[in-house]
Order: sequence, then structure tokens, then C-alpha cells
Amino acid sequence: MNTNTEAVDNIVRNLGIAPTPDGSLFGFTSVLAQMAGIPISLVGDRWNERFTNTLSTTAYAAFGDVIWRATDKLNLTFGLRYTRDEKDFTWLNTQRSAPELEAKLALLESLGFFDALAQMGIPITRETLTFDMAFIDPPAMVNKGVLVRDKRSWSDFSPRFVVDYHFNDKAMVFGSLAKGYKAGGFNALQIGPAFENEDVWNAEVGIKQSFGRFSYNASLFHYRYDNRQSIRLIDPDPNNPVDIPRFVFDTGDLEATGIDFDMRWKVTDAFTLDAQAEWIDSKYKDYVTPEGVDLDGEPTGEPRFTASVGAAYKMSLGDSGDLRFSARHAYRGRTRCNAGSDLQGDCGVNALLDIGEPRERTDVRVGWTSPQGTWSWAVYGNNIFDNQYVKGLNTYGRGPLGVVGATISEPRTYGMEVAVKF
Repeated sequence: MNTNTEAVDNIVRNLGIAPTPDGSLFGFTSVLAQMAGIPISLVGDRWNERFTNTLSTTAYAAFGDVIWRATDKLNLTFGLRYTRDEKDFTWLNTQRSAPELEAKLALLESLGFFDALAQMGIPITRETLTFDMAFIDPPAMVNKGVLVRDKRSWSDFSPRFVVDYHFNDKAMVFGSLAKGYKAGGFNALQIGPAFENEDVWNAEVGIKQSFGRFSYNASLFHYRYDNRQSIRLIDPDPNNPVDIPRFVFDTGDLEATGIDFDMRWKVTDAFTLDAQAEWIDSKYKDYVTPEGVDLDGEPTGEPRFTASVGAAYKMSLGDSGDLRFSARHAYRGRTRCNAGSDLQGDCGVNALLDIGEPRERTDVRVGWTSPQGTWSWAVYGNNIFDNQYVKGLNTYGRGPLGVVGATISEPRTYGMEVAVKF
């Protein structure tokens, strides 16, 4: 964390922890020093707090598939993967670094400034001005300046079953059941805790079919995550409106059911249309947040519906190469809020902002390729209508700093690309 003593004073003032009339530490101490004839200011000096991590990983895997062609039309596939992950992780959280501030504090101490304050009954010492703000949870405070190491391993067997039946060369149906795995790990910003591996079971049935120039794929799926890994912003004390939140690595269970569809229509040899759409209902299952909020059965934030449509036209210039024109419009539905959305800042409507509102974006591109394919160039415009949306709020400093930052979707961008193959 890189900041300065003025920002730290703002935090201290909002937390109400300074024993001074104006609620500041460095500002008030500077005023006292100047009143004593010492031309020094402690405001604006650099302040750095650092968490240093190292990670050494070793992974082993073995996998294979067996396909049984039961009939000319029916195939059965069985696959199995074994994975082992080993991780060696370290944490080092040092005392805050503020060289310019420390030099000034040493000068004030040598001049007897703090002794004079003590005689006047003013409770400001050098130790009062030496503290950490960001990493102050109990494990971090106990291990300040201490290298902490942990080594763990995770292993998993992940099977895969697939059945596919071909009616003819242009139509098939399929069903699959597969398990996925992601190794566990460590919370980089909290000393000690490790999280277990992430598992997901995915079941899917679908159809793939083509009719001349038109083809489509459709599927129905259901998946369930156990210990899905995510980074969350938590409030250590929900009853304290001005405590400092912190990020932790969290795991939770969720399940989702959805429908996928995509199609491609080659209208002519030069003109092609395509479209994709997905409907999904994603909810937490047996999950309680670190703050104790029960989200069982509540949405995970995933919008119900997303879709896109695209078009491409290829114009032959004979011996001068080819021109290709393309455009795509995408839609993302409204983020689905839950009881934990306010702290995360990723969903909600208030008087000023609609966080997680539906989004639309249109991209266009024009490209040229030389006859031999050696040279090419393209000009493009992304989000040409400059639709911008609030994706989320950075609520980390809402209490202690009194400010909230917002993450905005990308604005209109345009550019040019040139490529050569040799």
C-alpha cells in the first residue's frame, strides 16, 4: 500500500482514534512543532506498507481417454485424469516504511519535543506516530518482520463420461458428465490460512446439427461447484461502521442450470451471420459469508441472459487481395444482487448509480489481406456508441476514508493493426 501521512490522517480522523482536538495525528503534531518554533511538517510524507509473498509450485498429472465405438452411430468415451499439486508459500509482512517521516520524528525526539509534550500532558509520543494501518489483523501483528512458511499438497482424480449418437453426417446428440479440479492454495494477504481445492461437476446434454449453409448447437447444462475460490472484501466487525475492511480468499458452494445456443448462417459465399445466447440461473448453495450472511439459495451475481449477434462480409479485390467487414453487438443482462452485494460493491441501485445494470456494446472492424496472405491491416472501433456502465464500487475506503471509487466499463476505443507473415 503506497500512500502518505495526509491520507493516513484522514483515516485516523474518520476512525476517531487520535487523542487530538482535530482528530488528526500528523497534522496536529506539525502545528504543535511550528508553535514551538520548529519549522517542520509531518503532512504529506510517503507511507508504504508491504506484504511480500513467494510461491513455489510443482504439479504432476496423468490422463487418458478410452473410446468405444459401440455401433456405427454410437460412441462411448471414458476419461480419467490424476493431478497432484504441491505448493510452498511464504508471507513476510514488515513494519510500515516511511523514511522521510522517520527522519523528522528522530529530529523532533533529539530536540526534546516529545518530552516537552509529555510534561504538558499532551499524549503524543514517537510511538504514537509509528504504527501500521493496512495489515493489522492478529496474525499480521504477531508476525511483523517474521518470514512465515507453509507447504501443502492437493491431489484429485477427475473422471469424464461422454455418450454421442450420430443420426447422420449432419446431426448428432450427446450427453456428458465430467469433473473439474483446481488446486487449493494460500491467502496472500492473511498469514496462515489455506483453502481447499475447488471441484466442479458438470452435466450436459445437447444437439449439433447443420442444414446446408445453416448450422446450430444447443445444450442444457447443470454444474455444481464445491469450494469455489474467490477473493472477497470482508468487514471484520460489522457492528463498527468505520473499521477497515480487508480482502480474503474465500470458498463457497454454488450450482447453476442453463441453456446455451449458437448458430451460424452462411447466407452467401461472402456474407455470414452468427449469434450466441445463454440463459443461466446461478445460485449459492449452503454458503455463509465470512461476515455471517447466509446466501443459501441467493443469486451469485451472474446475469440470467447474455447474447451477441455478428455479421461478416468478405469482398474479393482480385489480384489486390481481400477486404473483410465485420460487426458485432453484445448484450449482458442485469447483475443479480444478493444480501452480500452492498459490501462487495458489485450490484445495487441507489440515488446516483445503477450498479450492474444491463450492458450493450457494438464493435466494428474493416481489414485487408494481401493475395498471398503476407501482409494485412485492419482498422477497428470497439464500443462505438460509447456506452459506459458502472461495473462496481471500490468500497474498501468507504468507512475509514469517506470516499468510494467506481470501476467503469471500457469507453469507445479505436485503432489500427498491421501484420506481416514470413
